[in-house]
Amino acid sequence: MHEKGKRRRRGEYFTPLFYSKKALDYIEKVKGPDWQSRCKIWDMACGTANLEYYLPSSNGTYDNLFLSTIDPGEVLHLNNNNMFPGATIFEYDYLNDDIDLVMSLKDLSVEDRKKKLLDSKQGWKLPIQLRTALADENNEWVILINPPFCEVTAGVNKGVNKKNVEQTKVREYMEGKGNARELFIQFFFRIFEEVENVTLGMFSKIKHLNGPNLETFRNTILKADFSGGFLFPSTTFEGVTEEWPVGFLVWKKGQNVFGNGTVTVDVYENETLTGTKIIKAVSEDGLLNAWIGKKDKPKRTLDTFAVTSALKVLGPEKMAPGQIAALASPVNDMQNQRGVFLVSSYYRSEKNTFAVDANNYEKAMATFTARLIVEKDWLKDRDQFLKPSAMPPADFINDCIVWTMFHDSNQTSSFNAEYKGKVKPIRNGFFPFLRSELNFPSFEQSNQSRAEQDTWVAIDLKERILSVEAQAVLDAGRKVYQVFFDNWDKLKGIEKNKYKLEFWDVGWYQVNSSLKAAGLGLNERTALERALVNLTNRLAPQIVPLGFLS
Repeated sequence: MHEKGKRRRRGEYFTPLFYSKKALDYIEKVKGPDWQSRCKIWDMACGTANLEYYLPSSNGTYDNLFLSTIDPGEVLHLNNNNMFPGATIFEYDYLNDDIDLVMSLKDLSVEDRKKKLLDSKQGWKLPIQLRTALADENNEWVILINPPFCEVTAGVNKGVNKKNVEQTKVREYMEGKGNARELFIQFFFRIFEEVENVTLGMFSKIKHLNGPNLETFRNTILKADFSGGFLFPSTTFEGVTEEWPVGFLVWKKGQNVFGNGTVTVDVYENETLTGTKIIKAVSEDGLLNAWIGKKDKPKRTLDTFAVTSALKVLGPEKMAPGQIAALASPVNDMQNQRGVFLVSSYYRSEKNTFAVDANNYEKAMATFTARLIVEKDWLKDRDQFLKPSAMPPADFINDCIVWTMFHDSNQTSSFNAEYKGKVKPIRNGFFPFLRSELNFPSFEQSNQSRAEQDTWVAIDLKERILSVEAQAVLDAGRKVYQVFFDNWDKLKGIEKNKYKLEFWDVGWYQVNSSLKAAGLGLNERTALERALVNLTNRLAPQIVPLGFLS
């Protein structure tokens, strides 16, 4: 594997020089002028030392600088180029080497700790120069590091997730202390266990600040005071195409855990300061999915087939009486926006899937809208969707209901689901119009019993007082549906009824997709899109004030 391939495998990225220099500036704000001369400095994932490129020497030498890397080729490169005369440069696997020895120092007295650090018979891989510096309790330390950005997960949007990279000796000591799948979290753990009187400046993702699966980390390992930092887009790194915020955050080791704290960081884009961002840590019970809740969940007793999208059948399942849809609402951050959708039957996936019924219908529609209406960008990518402080007003809820009906992620549908020779009808509970509002073609006699029943959603929607913008969407949508039914026979003929048009209560996906495939209803669909833009412009500015995002 070529060198770039190896680095991608390990989740390693060279630090851009602009941000290397900016990192030193932020350290100086915390440690004061000439900190480079007063402090011991260690980068234990130094690579080719881009992060130290602008680090000034102390009287022509770098004898207070320690650079270590897992790659022997990088050690050779640094030594041959003699960029840091006097520095201690060595090959070292920080997440595996000397771990048992380091952890054995925890409960020792200052004197015994010093003796063990300086005892070469213990089998240390750390060089004596570094161990001597660590043994001196009077030393001030600055850790500068851009560690690998790897994790392992089976979830969606894998990004730089890598197999088995998190299986380290450090992880063995992290049981019950936070999500150790992230390598930079493992670096955090060892650094705070090993180094006293330390200020840590680390490039990393920012999920340790607000990710729900790192709440334990914030409450146990992260005993530190936030001292400043900045964000910039991941695409600044060579070869990265997915956009998410990279943080350089400065922490001063202390006694109190960070917990559910709040930080304010500067934001840079194209090497220009563009503003600030507030990042707030929230407990899992404060996240949006907790708002819908699963308390008093009815038993699933009705036979059905599970689906993974509008028309894709997974296999036999059961659903609860009264369920009108299933809402997939995966991990609460903006990163997982693509995983939010509605289907008409049971959805067998992600733990955060909710059966939508009359009891949670309004919250489900608000959740669907809040998670999809905000345009994603690199800065928002790790933002967490939050439980609103109070139930939103009725006009907001009503707007959300109408907006949901015509969104592409509304994958509700109506068709005869087939699986291994068995057939079960899937009913679309999200058909948004009363039957009396549309002119239907003649359906087969076998479908008449279905044809006589308006959906619960259509009846509910008719009773709501709508905003001008929502009413315009509903009116435009009705015209699209009418074009669809006016061309029912023609649309059923598309690729041997590709969109499974069998019952009158078809879903929005079936209506919109078949019209697009046939090139029909362009004017009506365009008018609907314009009306949706107006409704979006009314809804989107309310998401933050209502508390769905901070």
